[in-house]
Amino acid sequence: MRGALAALVVLLPLAAACEDGGTGSARPPAPVTRPQPTCPPSGVEIRKGTGDAAMGLRTLNIDLVNCGNAPITLNGHPRVTLLDAVGKPVPATVRKGSGGVSTVEAFDKPPTALTVRPGGTATASILWRNLVTDSTRPAVTAPSVTVVPKPGMPAVRVDGMAVDLGTTTKVGVSPWRLP
Repeated sequence: MRGALAALVVLLPLAAACEDGGTGSARPPAPVTRPQPTCPPSGVEIRKGTGDAAMGLRTLNIDLVNCGNAPITLNGHPRVTLLDAVGKPVPATVRKGSGGVSTVEAFDKPPTALTVRPGGTATASILWRNLVTDSTRPAVTAPSVTVVPKPGMPAVRVDGMAVDLGTTTKVGVSPWRLP
C-alpha cells in the first residue's frame, strides 16, 4: 500500500507535465461561453414572474426588464390579453385593478409614474379566481398572454403563464410598480 502511494506521488507531477506539453506551467481552463440574451428593439423584455395561489384565488407577476440603454417611464396598467394553446384570445374580461375578482388593495391603488432604468425591473400582477360557476361551460385556460407595457409599445407574448380561470373569466391587472 505504501509503495503504491509513493508511486502515485511520483507519477502525478509527471502526468501534469505531459498535459501541459512539458513546460511545467498549467494551461488556464478554456473560457466558458454563454449565449448573450438579445434585447428587442423596444429595449424591453417581458417575463413570467412569481405567482401565488390560495383557495382558488391566484396571482401571477409579469416582470418588465429594461434591457435597453435608455430609461423607460411607465404610468398605468399593462394591457393584457390571455391566449389559448393555439394563440387565439380566450373569452375573458380583463379589467384594471382587482376587476371584481376579489378585494385586493395593491391592485386597486392608483398608478404612479415610475422610471425603469437600464437593467432595472418593474412588476405588474394579474389576479383571477379558479372557480367553476357553470358546469355547462368549459373551463378556460390560458397558457400564454400578450402584454403591452404602455400605449405605443409593441405587444410581447409570454408563454408558460398557466392562467386557469375556471368559468369565471374575470381577470384583474395591477398597475406597474418597482420591486
